[in-house]
Amino acid sequence: MDAPILLLAASAGWMTRLSLISATVLYMYFIPLDMISTLNKYTVLSGHAMFLLSLSHCGSVWSVDAWLARRRTGAPTQRPRFAVWPQRLIQLLICIVYLAAAFTKMHTPSFFSGDQLVFWMLTDTTASNPLGDWMSMYPALAPVTAYLTVIWEVAFIFVSWRGVGRTCMLSVGLVFHTLTFFMLGLIVFPLLYCVLYLSWLHESDVERLAAWWRRRSGRRA
Repeated sequence: MDAPILLLAASAGWMTRLSLISATVLYMYFIPLDMISTLNKYTVLSGHAMFLLSLSHCGSVWSVDAWLARRRTGAPTQRPRFAVWPQRLIQLLICIVYLAAAFTKMHTPSFFSGDQLVFWMLTDTTASNPLGDWMSMYPALAPVTAYLTVIWEVAFIFVSWRGVGRTCMLSVGLVFHTLTFFMLGLIVFPLLYCVLYLSWLHESDVERLAAWWRRRSGRRA
């Protein structure tokens, strides 16, 4: 029960760094105990992401820790600034995973023929995927989807950093991972990636979202 409590504490931003470090240590201890069924792509990715978050200053602005600090010392006179390298490492982690996945697919002929994708859509190994059953009736779409997936995974590390490229790559990624839920029955993997995409938010993006929320809340009031 300790690990879920620590993860909840880290999500709320209470003793954030200690909670993240403790949760990461326990997570990386328990996962390999059942290596055959538990250790997989998303457990490795989430373990690395939690480790990088424990090195960052997350929880310094919108968190229980920040609220308690404001109560002790009063409102801060200026906005806190921190090094950006943990965020960049999480972004590079995602990019490298995509690139490695693309290279693996390039050496898998059954992927480009569409056989692998159609077989996966016809199975309910992880969860029910009714959209996959319907899509499997159109096998000609599978090779097209396979080539588009590889092109997007290779281009992600080069295009996703700023401007229109960032918007396009992240939008395609959200659609891609959502479709893996409906077509392939994946659950944890797409949820994990959609959360990790938040590492691409800039400070200006958060400010615009906060201003939009304030305007919307004002209209409601």
